Formats: sequence, C-alpha cells, structure tokens
Amino acid sequence: MARRPICLNLIREIHSIVLQGVRGENKARGEFRKIQNWIGPPGSSIEMASYVPPSPENLLRHLSNWEKYCHYEEKDRLVQLAIVHAQFEIIHPFLDGNGRVGRIIIPLFLKEKGLLKYPSLYVSEFFEKNRKEYYQKLCNITERGAWNDWIEYFLLAVTVQAEVNTERAKQVADLYEKMKDTILQVAKTKSSIRIQDFLFSKIMFQTPYFTEASGLSKPHAARVLKKLMEHNIVKMVAPARGRKPAVYGFAALMKIIESEQ
Repeated sequence: MARRPICLNLIREIHSIVLQGVRGENKARGEFRKIQNWIGPPGSSIEMASYVPPSPENLLRHLSNWEKYCHYEEKDRLVQLAIVHAQFEIIHPFLDGNGRVGRIIIPLFLKEKGLLKYPSLYVSEFFEKNRKEYYQKLCNITERGAWNDWIEYFLLAVTVQAEVNTERAKQVADLYEKMKDTILQVAKTKSSIRIQDFLFSKIMFQTPYFTEASGLSKPHAARVLKKLMEHNIVKMVAPARGRKPAVYGFAALMKIIESEQ
C-alpha cells in the first residue's frame, strides 16, 4: 500500500472510520462541518460557550493553512507537532470526534516526519489523565496566545508517554518469551507459535479470526480456544449477541496495556 501524506482528504477518511458505529456517527461522519459548533456544557447555547471555533465560512481557509504547515520543514519537528495538534483542535473542523481524530494525527505525523518507524506513540493516555489541564492549556492559546506554555506541556506529554510505552514494550517482549512453553503445553499443537503470534497481534478477537490465524479446523480451533480460557490465558470480553460472535481477549497482554505505569 502506498504511503499517504497527511492531507485533508485523509483526515476526512480517518474521521469516517473512527466514528463508524460509535458516538457521533450521525453527525456528518467524514465531512467537515457546514454549521457553527461550540464547546460548552451539555445543552448549552453558543452564548454560554467556553470556546467558539472558526465559522464554517472560514473553515477551509484555516484547514488549508493547517495542511500547508503540516508539510513545512520546521527545524524542531516535535515543536511543530505541538502546534499542528493545537491548531487542529482550535479549528475544530468536525461536528463531533475532533479530539479522537486530533490524537490519531500525532503518531501519523511522527511517522511521516521519520521520528517513528511505526505510528505507535499514542499520547491520549497522558491527555486523558490530565484532561482538565489539557483543555485549559488549549484555551490559554486562544484567550491569551500562551503558545510557549502549551508547547512545553505537549513536549512533557510526549516524553512521559514515550517512557511509559518503552516500559510496556519491555514487558510485552518478556511476556512473549515466557508464553512460548505455556501456550505450547496448553494448545498441544504444532500451530502454537502461530497462535501465540496471533494473540500478541490482536489482543482482542472473535472466533473466526482465531480459527483462520491458527490454521486449524473449526472444531480443533474451538477446542484449543476453550483450553486457553480454562488456563486463564484468554478471557471472554463480550458474550455473543444475536449474530455478533463473542469477543475474547489475551488476558496477560491486556493487563500490561491497561496497567498504570
């Protein structure tokens, strides 16, 4: 698949995917807003808003400038990313899901600029833990132009999250080595390595994907999955509902990802 640069069309596609089947799905999914939006308490009017983004008439002009700056050869790419992220949130181009799309842009930008081999650094965890401060720092930009304060805060977020992710990566690598004999003994199949690689790549999955990845017949794969559950290697995350199959999770890996660092 050809590498695609960050652009407005890509942002719209990301928005369409991210909002599919979740909150905000019916709010012009995949389209830039054509009406005025604002940020404030639920049900509040624009007069009570804590922040009013640019009008829809000026939206494309702001987005065009944002897109151009994404491809500008800035000396410090992390400082540039801090500005790119803040500008996107300030422009607030969608009726819903701006925060979710804005956070996805962060690893994509790092990958595009060659700072990451894979788009794997998600700073959302830091921002969620410090949500009040995160929004206040953004508000300070629009209210009094506090860019330096925001940039320092963003760089701190990247540093802290990078350290957390590095520690988690070490734990995942250790877990992979520890699980080799365990899965082999439980699964009792030549496909044990394939099963292990699948569990580490998916974390959460449905039975058809497990069967396909294992290379086993449906009955054999079902028996192996049952054994993995009996030994608490795999756990059910969501039961089957109607035509929707059950969702399972790799317990030990989920524990690492969900742990406080």
